[in-house]
Amino acid sequence: MFKIAFSTVACPDWSLRDVARKAAGWEFDGVELRSFGEGSTRFVCDPGLTDAAKVRRIFSGSGVEIAGVATGVKFDDAIFPPVMGNIFLSQREAGVPEGRHFVDLARGIGARYVRTFGFDIPQFPPPQTRDGTLNRIAARLAKVCDHARYRDCYVMIENGGSFATAEDLAEIIAKVNSPLLMACYDLFAAHTVGDDIEAGIEMLGPRLAMARLRDRKGDTPVPLGEGELPCREFVKTLAAQNFGGWVTYEWEKAWLDELADADSVLPGVAKTVYGWANEGRKSLASPAA
Repeated sequence: MFKIAFSTVACPDWSLRDVARKAAGWEFDGVELRSFGEGSTRFVCDPGLTDAAKVRRIFSGSGVEIAGVATGVKFDDAIFPPVMGNIFLSQREAGVPEGRHFVDLARGIGARYVRTFGFDIPQFPPPQTRDGTLNRIAARLAKVCDHARYRDCYVMIENGGSFATAEDLAEIIAKVNSPLLMACYDLFAAHTVGDDIEAGIEMLGPRLAMARLRDRKGDTPVPLGEGELPCREFVKTLAAQNFGGWVTYEWEKAWLDELADADSVLPGVAKTVYGWANEGRKSLASPAA
């Protein structure tokens, strides 16, 4: 059975103690902590602002897990000039130092994963090919995965941008060829490009470690179940396929200040998701009856 978390993108102004207390009260199994790195003050609950041992104590005392660390790290930057640019480590390994930093942060606070992105095929300097971009992403990701070795942490790549399908994720994972690289499958990104969600979940199989859940009405985020995305079917399919990772709900208050506060949106999310999951398990059992 999967576990349910919410992302602190929903509550950038809460303290870590508030996050843990409210997650427990609303029956979430865990939280995903968004971080901008050590010293950043963009989120009050950024784990990079607090001593790692204290972060561990806060969550262990609440009975809520730290599912992982979410980041904005991506690995798509072009190398320029195309040949000479390889001389510069900062270009050749764009995203790698940041990825390593977050692996160390995750290890310190007891989080099991660091979530990253591919992301887009650059159009400048000169337009890049998909294969070239894919190779850069894979080479850089491999270095971050190597850093995660022996640190009780894995690296997660999420679909989005030019690599929005489950097949894209599977291709990146195969190219990196590391047991420490897992997949996060975001329903919104996959649905936007017309991905077959059920087939995507099946394709990613044991590499799928997190399913990201959010709802939309047009381009506007709305509370879970009030929008146009097939959230219910997504959860039912995960349950029917015996998914055992994290289902993480994201309310994008940090990016869109006009959205309702998390206190009015997050209560009831865990109960709703578990209800949908029970429907999925029942539908799995009934055809053979």
